Amino acid sequence: MDKNFTDRKFRVTGIIMTLMVTIGLFWAAGQWLHRYDWPRPITDKEREANCVKAFENLQLICAAQEKYKQEDWDEDGQKVYSRYFPHLWTTLNKESDPVLIELIPKKLAFAMGPERAVNGYFYNDISERALDSIDNTRKNDYTKEWAIVAIDATYGQEVLCVFLADNSGKILMKYTNAPPKIWPQNPLANGWEIITSVDQIKH
Repeated sequence: MDKNFTDRKFRVTGIIMTLMVTIGLFWAAGQWLHRYDWPRPITDKEREANCVKAFENLQLICAAQEKYKQEDWDEDGQKVYSRYFPHLWTTLNKESDPVLIELIPKKLAFAMGPERAVNGYFYNDISERALDSIDNTRKNDYTKEWAIVAIDATYGQEVLCVFLADNSGKILMKYTNAPPKIWPQNPLANGWEIITSVDQIKH
């Protein structure tokens, strides 16, 4: 074999290996320099898509609550709305045994905090509503009412949309940079807007 050819082959291989190592070092350095940039900021398009999905999930929860109320799950003689939205996936009978009903998906049922967010949103049951202030509230009567909120898991980074839904079947949205401290009995009088279609969310 030609010695010059062999030498050239080794030189090319060496250059390729050097380039790969150099690229790897630059990548590692970049990761280290940006180690605190997590979670990465989401794009406006991603945030809009998350808002749309949250709206659709709340539509699903609204329909599920109406179906849930058609059964007396704990056999106490009363048909009530679910106090906890995860029970729309698996509820409890009178012996407190789990009953799988799957009115909403399991993944949505477990989206109860930022770490379990689904499509960027997590959900919280609202057991009481503010009449006019944080000190003047009224607890829900689950024989006729319920309420839930959907919160962007990236709250605090910038202005975002928060959703509120209840037994009225209405879904409302408000722009804020933090979850409200109170959830009003009359959202429309507190800067909330009724959302009836995804077109109101898309820009």
